[in-house]
Amino acid sequence: MKNRETTECVVLGALMTGPMHGYDIMKFVDRHLSGIWHISTSQLYALNHRLEERGLVSGSTSPQGNQPPKRTLSILPEGRKRFMRWVVSPTPHVRDLRMEFLTKLFFLRHLGIKGGRELIDAQAELLKSLKEKVEQDWGAQEDGFAKVVLGFKRAQFEIILSWLGADAVQFVEAIDSCGPDELPGLEAYPEESAWREKQG
Repeated sequence: MKNRETTECVVLGALMTGPMHGYDIMKFVDRHLSGIWHISTSQLYALNHRLEERGLVSGSTSPQGNQPPKRTLSILPEGRKRFMRWVVSPTPHVRDLRMEFLTKLFFLRHLGIKGGRELIDAQAELLKSLKEKVEQDWGAQEDGFAKVVLGFKRAQFEIILSWLGADAVQFVEAIDSCGPDELPGLEAYPEESAWREKQG
């Protein structure tokens, strides 16, 4: 499974919109995060059980006639706190930015959470600190191959920092300037407008 904490927070983020069955969570991930995340059925049910055991979600079972009973999950206050801490915190490892940081941007928009600019500023500061360390190692490195590897890492930092200052900033500023009923990019999901209005 990918980074466990992030995978747990993807499930918690889905449940922030309301109670869901396991199948509903799978559909949510496939619909909104298919280019970033995939959670298998077995992984999801093990994860849901772990979240229940830790008091982050609660579950209730309802009969379905001849079908197996359905278990509905609801997020608990501790789960909300955990999710909110995660979604506004910078991603510590560069290798996780494509999955974790982009997922945070999605939930900022999907849930209408303000403060995206602060997240980007914190992420940029962390990356600048990591980039400075790589540049020091690059300057001191004498082995040709090791130097080219460090040069690749240095170029990655430059590209990501440029993207943060352009595309990512534009994205979160559009969120921060909107009310809960006019979030950018959600026009294709009118059935979610009632939840957003309730949160506002």
